[in-house]
Formats: sequence, structure tokens, C-alpha cells
Amino acid sequence: MGFYRGPNIVTENLTFALDAGSERSYSGSGTTSYNIINNQTGTLVNNVSFDSSYGGFFEFDGVDDYIQFADNDAYSFTNAQATWEAFVRPTGNAGVLEHSIMTKANYGQNTREYQFQVRYTGGTYYFYLAAINQNVTGWSSVGSISTTSININQWYHILVTSNGSGNAQMYIDGELKDSSTGFQTNMGNLGAPLIVGATISNTTPIQEFVGDISICRLYSKHFSQAEVTQNFNAQKSRFGL
Repeated sequence: MGFYRGPNIVTENLTFALDAGSERSYSGSGTTSYNIINNQTGTLVNNVSFDSSYGGFFEFDGVDDYIQFADNDAYSFTNAQATWEAFVRPTGNAGVLEHSIMTKANYGQNTREYQFQVRYTGGTYYFYLAAINQNVTGWSSVGSISTTSININQWYHILVTSNGSGNAQMYIDGELKDSSTGFQTNMGNLGAPLIVGATISNTTPIQEFVGDISICRLYSKHFSQAEVTQNFNAQKSRFGL
């Protein structure tokens, strides 16, 4: 497997870091992964696969596999100051609109907070992040088919950041691709687990991701352009970007 050497990423307010290439996050075998920041365990469910190339990544079949971390206040952002980040390689679709990279939502219990996704419609793939308020009454989003269409079988660095005042930006490979001035100013903390590679409804996976996920991170802060660039540059060579 890949060996993690502590890339020069932003660490301020980093609350969640899953890296398949880090021995602190995954051993290369078994069903237990770890959030590097607090050592919380996550369970690989339904035979998530691991590949050691590109420093290490998890493979998701788009059928029923995912990684689950228990609810933690550090993964919820009630003031809507947050950053969601991932290195992903979509490889296809499951014949549905939504394919979740990382979500904190349980549809069966209506404990929905945010969904970080690849979407597929009309033959086009694009990145998308939606968040909902504390009352679970209104979604807001960033990412659109017109500005963020992407290719399958290609690695991407995707980062969405929100300042808590209604402004959010989406960056792909370090470049600003979409923005919103009507994003959430408050978000929920409703007890849903953090899921990588799917969303869940009660205990059933839905919106399953099709492809490869190597790194997922969460921050309880808004990123500047310089910080976006720092994180992209720190690990882009690992994925040939």
C-alpha cells in the first residue's frame, strides 16, 4: 500500500481525514478504517475494495458498499462555516442521478445535513454539494451541470467551501468552477452517521458511488483561494494531476 508522509495540507480546523494511502487511516486490509484526526473507527461495509496504486484508494461498486463512521459533532457545521474535500475518480453510474462521495444524512430518519456527490444526467457527470438547514426544510447547493461537467476514469480534486454568510464556492483541481450567494447560513446537527461512498436510508445504502475514492476531508472553516491551492498542490502529483 502507499506510505503516508504527511503532505503539506491545511490543518487548521481539520475535523475528519480519511486517506487510503495512510497507514494511520487504513492498513491495506480488513474492514476497519480510521479518521486520522481523532482515531475514530469507520467500518467498510459490503466488501469495499482497496487498491494500492496512486498511493492507495477505495473502490466502490455502486451496488451496496460504503464506509460508515458514527455520528460525531465534529462532522456537523451548525454555523455553516465548512469545507468538504476529496480526491475521487468516478468510473461510471448506477443509472440514477445521485452518487454520493461523502454524506451526513439518513433519509429513513429524516436526519439530513449534507450530501457531497457526483451527479449524472443526460449523459453528463458533474460534482454537486447540497446542504440543508436545522429544520430540514430547505436545501441549498453549489455545483451545476453547465459549469462543472467532468469525465469518468479521471482523477479529480474537488473542494467546496462555505463561509456561513450564504457564500459558497466549488473548486475543481484548484480552479473556481461554481459559486453561490444563497447557500445555508445555518445547518443541522441531527445525529446522522458520516458515510463515504453512499447515502443511507435507515440501514439501506442508496445513491451509491461508482468509482474510486482515495481521500476525504472535512474542515470547520471557510477556505481562502490560497488554502485551496495549498491542498491541491500538496497531493496532486500522487494522482497525476
